[in-house]
Amino acid sequence: MPTIRNGISLLILSLGLSSQAADNFDRDYNQGPSFTIIEENDLFVDTDRHYTQGIRLCYLTGDKRIAEQDPDDEHFIERSGRSMLAWGYDPKSYRIGYEVGQNMFTPRDITLPGAQPNDRPYAGWLYFGLNLQRRGETSQHGTPTMENLSVLAGIIGPWSLAKEAQIWVHEIRGFGLPQGWHHQLKNEPALALRYQRFWLYRFGPRYKFNFDIIPDVGFSAGNPLTAAQVGGTVRLGWNIPDDFGVQYGDALSIVSGGPSPTRKSHWGFYAYAGASGRAVAYNTFIDGNIFRSGPGVTHEPLVADLRIGVVATSKYLEAGFSLINRTEEYQAQTERDAYGSMYFRVKW
Repeated sequence: MPTIRNGISLLILSLGLSSQAADNFDRDYNQGPSFTIIEENDLFVDTDRHYTQGIRLCYLTGDKRIAEQDPDDEHFIERSGRSMLAWGYDPKSYRIGYEVGQNMFTPRDITLPGAQPNDRPYAGWLYFGLNLQRRGETSQHGTPTMENLSVLAGIIGPWSLAKEAQIWVHEIRGFGLPQGWHHQLKNEPALALRYQRFWLYRFGPRYKFNFDIIPDVGFSAGNPLTAAQVGGTVRLGWNIPDDFGVQYGDALSIVSGGPSPTRKSHWGFYAYAGASGRAVAYNTFIDGNIFRSGPGVTHEPLVADLRIGVVATSKYLEAGFSLINRTEEYQAQTERDAYGSMYFRVKW
């Protein structure tokens, strides 16, 4: 019986600490702007195939309190931040984000000049994105919550300049040049609507040593990718920042902004592990062009990512590195993929 009572006491204490952390979680909703550079490449794990490289530049404005903003001073996006419906939580602030990026994909063997009908096609995507991010708390328990709604528009095909980018990098580093880019997907406009929501459950004090759990759900709808996603992240470290996890390039949203003026200690570090699963309805970079005929293979309907990494953060700077392992994405694929992801963020 003492053991049972001790276990119940520990559970109550943990829930109390989690609730206390939620009560202290950046209640002023006054984080500043941030700019983030993300680079992903399979050269980190000594391969050169499939999702082979991605770069993403993201800017987020500072928070604007929903309750205090004057509607007469807002443009359309800001009015949307105030008026968009919220299911299951009470939004307190919002910010606007802008991003630009490029992704490139190749078959397994880039030394072959001919078509490879049983492998994924060469493909590139150059895009620009507009984001609306809102933060708040769940209505019943006050759990910190964040949601992102974004629209990405760009071009798939030769106009994405993926061929030129890969050849340029290979020339600089003295690698053999890819031979099959003339078989890439054809030029096609690309449009995607993306949504993602996070919840933060923190255990332990707000500062010093603590850990937290961040589940998330989301979807992407559009010709680049149509899929639903569910995932989660566990972080363990010292002075973990008041944000919603690690930023990586092949993600549905921009994760976090600048420093909070109420936070007492800004430096910290943590290690994390995360996983996500996607139910895929269509992936242009595997299935092929949606508006024109061309190369393509059959996608796998279920794809999972496993991620581990480390992050170091201070008041104005943050950097992180992750290793990501991905299950097979198309039916003829014989081995899983892996790549490295690193980011650097400036906050002010």
